[in-house]
Amino acid sequence: MNNLEKITIWEGTPAGTDSLKKVVDLLLEHKADIIQKGGHATYKNINVTQSTEINNAIINDMNICYTKLDFSFDVVPKDDDPVNYQGYVIAFSSDRSSVRYFVSENGVMAQKVLQLLFNNYNKSTFVREFKKDNHADFLFWLFANYINNNGELDSTTNNSNKQLQIRNVNAIRGSISERITTLSAKSNDDIANYISVLSFLLETDEVDKLGLAIKNKDNELIEFVIDRPRTNQTVSVDTSSYVGTYDNKNINEKTCLILFLVHLEILPQLRSLYLIHEETWINSERDSFLKSIGLKIKDKVDTLTDNLSSKLNEADKKEA
Repeated sequence: MNNLEKITIWEGTPAGTDSLKKVVDLLLEHKADIIQKGGHATYKNINVTQSTEINNAIINDMNICYTKLDFSFDVVPKDDDPVNYQGYVIAFSSDRSSVRYFVSENGVMAQKVLQLLFNNYNKSTFVREFKKDNHADFLFWLFANYINNNGELDSTTNNSNKQLQIRNVNAIRGSISERITTLSAKSNDDIANYISVLSFLLETDEVDKLGLAIKNKDNELIEFVIDRPRTNQTVSVDTSSYVGTYDNKNINEKTCLILFLVHLEILPQLRSLYLIHEETWINSERDSFLKSIGLKIKDKVDTLTDNLSSKLNEADKKEA
C-alpha cells in the first residue's frame, strides 16, 4: 500500500449555515492570524483553496454533493520554530444527512483544523466526530470469511450488483502480538498459509488491525486498512492501488470518490452483513472456525507426509 489516505469523519455546522454552499463559502473566507489562548502559539498564513467544484455522485443509492478543499497554515510556538501543516477537508452532504467532513487529520488535530477554518478557534466547538465502531469481533468475522469462503461474502443484502469479495488479507495484527501477518488468496490452499493463520491465532485473542483488498461489481480493487488502537480508530485507504470506474477522474475527484466508496458504501455493507451473523458468530461460529483451522492443518500435513512417503518408496524401488 503506497498512498494511504487516513481521515476522520466530522459533522456540525455554524448557526445559519445549513447548506453545503454556505459552509464552503465560510471555509473560503479570509482568515486572520489567530493567537492560541494563553499565548503559547500563533496560527499564521491560514490558507484554504477549493480543489474541486461542488459535484454530485451516487454512492450506496445516496445522492452526494461534495467538494474538496486544501488547507495550509503555520503554527508558530512562543519559543520554538514554526511548523507547517497541510491537508484537506472534503465537505459533503446527502439526501440522508446534513453536512459532514472528511478531514485528513486525527482526533484533536482534526477538530482544531475545522475550528481554524471556520474562524471559530478559541470558542466553543460545534463540530463533533462521527464514529462507527469497527470492533474486534467484526474484524475477526471478516478474517474468518476470507479463510472459510475464499473471500466470497454473503449477499444477504439482496442486491447482487453490490456483491463484495475479499480478494486478499494484506495485513492482520492481534491485540497481544505486534507481528503483522500477510495472507494471500492465491496461496489459500498452501500449508504455509494455514500455518501462518494458526500461529497468528495462537498469539492473539482478538483482531486489532485488518488490511483488506476488496472487489465489487464496478471496482476490481479497493484496498484499505482498519486499525483499532486504544484511542482513535482509523481507516486508511490506498488510493494509488485502486482499479475501477473512477480511474478516469482527476486526482482530487478520484480521492473523494474512493473515500466515499469505502466509508459510505463498503464499510456500511460489511457492518450490515456482520450484524446478520453476529449472534451465531459469537455463540458458536467463532469457536468452530478456530477448530476447523487446526483440522485443516492436520489434514494437509498428513497428506504431505503420505505423498512424501510414496515418493521415497518409489525412489527406493528404482534404486533396487
